[in-house]
Amino acid sequence: VGIGIYAQRKIKHADDFATARGAYGPFFLALAFAASTASGATFLGSSALSYEWGFAANWGNFLYPIGVYFGILISMRLIATAGNRFGNRSIPEYLGDRYQSEGIRILVSILSLILFFYLAGQLVSGVVMFEIMLGLDADWALVITTIVLLFYVVLGGAHADILTDGVQGAMMLILAVIVIVLTVIGYGVEGGFAGVWDNLEAQNTNLTTPLNPETPLYHSWWSIFVITFAHMPLGLLPHLGNKLWALESGGDRMQFVKLAALFGLTNLSNWVSEKQKIIKDRCDFVQGLFQSKEINFELVSCGAYFAYIKHPFVELSARQVAKKLAKQANILCLPGTFFGPNQEHFLRFAFANASIEEMALVKERLRQYYD
Repeated sequence: VGIGIYAQRKIKHADDFATARGAYGPFFLALAFAASTASGATFLGSSALSYEWGFAANWGNFLYPIGVYFGILISMRLIATAGNRFGNRSIPEYLGDRYQSEGIRILVSILSLILFFYLAGQLVSGVVMFEIMLGLDADWALVITTIVLLFYVVLGGAHADILTDGVQGAMMLILAVIVIVLTVIGYGVEGGFAGVWDNLEAQNTNLTTPLNPETPLYHSWWSIFVITFAHMPLGLLPHLGNKLWALESGGDRMQFVKLAALFGLTNLSNWVSEKQKIIKDRCDFVQGLFQSKEINFELVSCGAYFAYIKHPFVELSARQVAKKLAKQANILCLPGTFFGPNQEHFLRFAFANASIEEMALVKERLRQYYD
């Protein structure tokens, strides 16, 4: 309730209420994202699944965030970047503008509002916590949980949601580390972790195997893959996607994703660093390539996988230049008109799968073509 009142004072206008655009840094939003993905339903549900199905249930603890992170990357690339460019404040608004359809906007808004399966999990977790911590009756616990949730969200909008999740994320991260340490050392159990393992094996040998044939979720490697794939769309849910809307710059969004992944998937840090260096080296090379005075193609912008180029042929359309480059210079690119109106003087070059050695050939080909 206090956070809702505080968040209300931070709101400046309607867009700020809906997105809190640019108000928080990537570190705090990564904590908020951790709380959104590993919320009360996850904490209670994962514990229940582990109790019921044993070691195999831990696949969900790792694959759930992996799937969501992939979904967030898709959301960031396809929605948040374009949404910020056009001033959209939600995924339904973006899709409505993208496809010029009021019907799509309304349909996606309705689908966002009827996520009862997810809302039910949140409310049940709140009820359980109020029952255990305060000894309240289940009906009263449900009423209090609903009222508090509606109060701070309606009052503070995106600010209240992000502030609440950020504080929760910090607390949950500390708690998760403590739980992991206690589990590894087998605290409170005779024989430590080995004692826990022996106890489970004595109850049912399937409780200690990587796959549990008695479960509908973790009985085969195919089901493990499906769990990862099925969680990718969660990265597009409104309560997760709003963390991206709150980041105004592309650099902050990339930092946010890396921090969020660090909190949930620290074992992938070396892989991320290696790929990050490769991408940076390619971007630096492309920027240096088009700074050369030997070619008259101007670099407008450069991202991790694409460069946007202004061609020098005022009398030719972007489509005509792209065709000539393909036929005469063996350079395949896309005309800017594929990506929006008034883009006749621009081309998009993709270099995601090109090595620096291969990209070095572009300079000579462009120079010869222009000559």
